[in-house]
Amino acid sequence: AFVRAGADVVTTASYQVSRSGFEAAGLAADDVDRALEAATEVARAAVASVPGAHALVAASVGPYGATLHDGSEYRGQYGLTREELADFHRERLAVLVASKPDLLAIETIPDVDEALALADALADFPDVPAWMSFSAADGTTTCAGQPIAEAAAVAASIPSVVAMGVNCTDPRYVEELVVGMHAAA
Repeated sequence: AFVRAGADVVTTASYQVSRSGFEAAGLAADDVDRALEAATEVARAAVASVPGAHALVAASVGPYGATLHDGSEYRGQYGLTREELADFHRERLAVLVASKPDLLAIETIPDVDEALALADALADFPDVPAWMSFSAADGTTTCAGQPIAEAAAVAASIPSVVAMGVNCTDPRYVEELVVGMHAAA
């Protein structure tokens, strides 16, 4: 329906998919890989099903907390090291990138620490453009309470990040956040 309505980009249904989540449900790592690959295939099929459509497929990559199913993607600061977070993201990114999306949609990042870990992980995939969006508590800070300008500076430092924004945030704060991010980037 989104493609028929003229969407320029469709995202995959991969935001919460993780090995740890699948294992908790009794599934195997191979099941995760197949689900991530299928997410891109389904999105591509949706675009192909509409004659003349040229929507891009963005592989959705949610924050670590989204895989915990406890709302922590809106708090961040999970108690993991930067390296642990980077390894977590790198594993999913490798499978998603192999599925050949047009770009990566790095979404709902709640804190600067996770943005830094994603910078480390994205360095392994320099040829895949990405956008990075943050979730925020108010008009100036991430959900974890850090300055949005600091988060934007991290995103701007990642060569493959071609756009940044805000999502899963009270709409009344979006304009202030975007202005602050633009100034910092």
